[in-house]
Amino acid sequence: EVWAVHGTYPNMDWTPDSKSIVFWAGGKINRVAIDSMEVSEIDFHVTDTRTVFDAPRPPVEVAPDSFETRMIRNAEISPDGSSVVFESAGRLYVQALPSGKPERLTRDADDHFEYAPSWSRDGRHIVFVTWNDQTLGQIHRVKAGGGRSTQLSVEPGHYHAPRFSPDGKFIVFEISSGGWLTSPEWSMETGVFRMPSGGGQAQRVTRDGGNPHFGSRNDRLYVNRSSESGEGLSLVSIDLNGEAPRVHADGKYVTQIEVAPNERYLAFRENYHVYALPLPPGGKPLTLSTKVKSVQNTQKITRAME
Repeated sequence: EVWAVHGTYPNMDWTPDSKSIVFWAGGKINRVAIDSMEVSEIDFHVTDTRTVFDAPRPPVEVAPDSFETRMIRNAEISPDGSSVVFESAGRLYVQALPSGKPERLTRDADDHFEYAPSWSRDGRHIVFVTWNDQTLGQIHRVKAGGGRSTQLSVEPGHYHAPRFSPDGKFIVFEISSGGWLTSPEWSMETGVFRMPSGGGQAQRVTRDGGNPHFGSRNDRLYVNRSSESGEGLSLVSIDLNGEAPRVHADGKYVTQIEVAPNERYLAFRENYHVYALPLPPGGKPLTLSTKVKSVQNTQKITRAME
């Protein structure tokens, strides 16, 4: 047993006369009499030969001063394609493409983690989220060239996925509830929000949806929502008041849908692969899958990586 969700006694059985139950406990076989509830050991002896090898114990430095990270997350290419920003070990780095040296993006204090970076459309700024287990999260902005960041949010919270509008005048993001592994505080107001790119009070756009982002327009926002069928994910566009919803596509096994900045295409992820196809106008949603019969040029983006 790897765990004891059903108890720690792996087996038991009745004696043929139905007067006792035999069970294992404490490395011994025991018998409990049903009438008296008296427990007695059943002696046994095993003759066997085993070979015991010394266990491998390679030296492990628990807290080295430096180490080589082997995982990056939230990588995003700059609008001009010249560099990439990504998170690793709770810090943001920028690297010139194709083979530059990663440089720490911010010169902030090390009392929080940094994640979920995203570029402004002009490539001059990067917005991201910070996290501290005691003070919770905040949204920050920093110049693409690096330096000290500016806090934009006015309240702590559980922030995710900040994005600039195409004109750079405001930022949209998610707020989720806490609890379980994180603090449950600041969990009353959840959903998709927006605020001025210079910072300020957040205004809720919609309670329903995630992964908020823009195409080419400033007055229309794309979000991912659960399909009306209850299975899979839908791509829905709404105005900045959360009204006038238009369902563009949905898929039963889709886990993320993203619209291109020029609003001509969408990309979606299914079964650990990414596919792209022209963005449907909405009204009658397009059903997404690994093969879309009504659209001939569906492309598997991750084919070159296999």
